[in-house]
Amino acid sequence: MDKIEKVREKAKALLDSDNSGHGMDHSERVLRLSLQFAEAESANTEVVSMAALLHDVAIRCFIKKVSPTQTTACSNSQPKAVDITAI
Repeated sequence: MDKIEKVREKAKALLDSDNSGHGMDHSERVLRLSLQFAEAESANTEVVSMAALLHDVAIRCFIKKVSPTQTTACSNSQPKAVDITAI
């Protein structure tokens, strides 16, 4: 399994329970669009892929769903450390 697939699995584990609109399906859409830009700009697609897959990992620790159309910051949430250095 390559690095991007490992990052995808870690992100999926953290984002699968999200119901704020910033779940894994959103990250996959961001990934597809980001790779289009990366290729057009000759950017490093590995770096772009990882950034796209992880861009909402931290925010999921602070956002909770209040209603179908409203989210709010969780006052008692602490961010979880996600170690990707071992990937």
